[in-house]
Amino acid sequence: MRTEGLLPLFSLVLVASLGPAADAGEEVPVDPAKAEVPLPAKAGWNGTLILDNDVGVWTVGGVQAFPRYGCPEVFGLDDKGRCTILVSYSGKWTPHPTVQDGEWLGALQQSDLDPHVDGPELYTGGKKGNLYQVVPHHEGDFDTRVVARFPGEEIHTLVAGDLLPGRPGNELLAFSRLGVVWDIVPPEAPGGPFRTPVIAELEGRVRQALLLPARPGEAPWIAATGRYGKVQTLRRTAKGIEARTITAEPMGFGRLAVRPGSTADRTVLYATRD
Repeated sequence: MRTEGLLPLFSLVLVASLGPAADAGEEVPVDPAKAEVPLPAKAGWNGTLILDNDVGVWTVGGVQAFPRYGCPEVFGLDDKGRCTILVSYSGKWTPHPTVQDGEWLGALQQSDLDPHVDGPELYTGGKKGNLYQVVPHHEGDFDTRVVARFPGEEIHTLVAGDLLPGRPGNELLAFSRLGVVWDIVPPEAPGGPFRTPVIAELEGRVRQALLLPARPGEAPWIAATGRYGKVQTLRRTAKGIEARTITAEPMGFGRLAVRPGSTADRTVLYATRD
């Protein structure tokens, strides 16, 4: 998710406690696709460059596009509308370009949403209001197509999961700059059009949203931070969205985290504000 006031990252950095960094003055390779590129790091940590990008990378996270590789991949969404999937092997990181939208991308979710596609798909969108479906294949390549367009809008946040346990399959929600919430409904036939009914209109932009732990068979709550100055929990219902406000401030909220070990009976959230 793109957040105002956040300086763009021009390189993605993977950090893990794997050993000492390179000695000062030691000559190191500069292309992470060809060899491991160490970065300066504090004692006990190893910093590694995984992508030297030409523009800001606003959203970074982990996905499992190729289970046969045995480890998660990293995705990066940048200011030129590119979604890059990075695969690691023996210290090297191979970038796989997928979406090239021309304007910034800010949201990505992985979900087994489309029943006509084997395995989970990736969905991403951003400033131009185009929602893309990215399908990884076992051989290491991708199919990419636009499944929905929202002219004049911006896709800032996506949330996916079993949001309506009484309905078969998973659901995907898209949140817009102006507070519109769309239900992204997969096609009835292979390759067919997705439906995008509006199910709610919030007070403004949701900057980040996370699925919360839920009891079996219950619709999960979604924690959301709003540019409109609220931290809320949202829940998908048969009629739309149920919203509850946790706290409100005279300024916007931004990043959001759930404390590890949280359960449906006890969930702790951390939120930042402008």
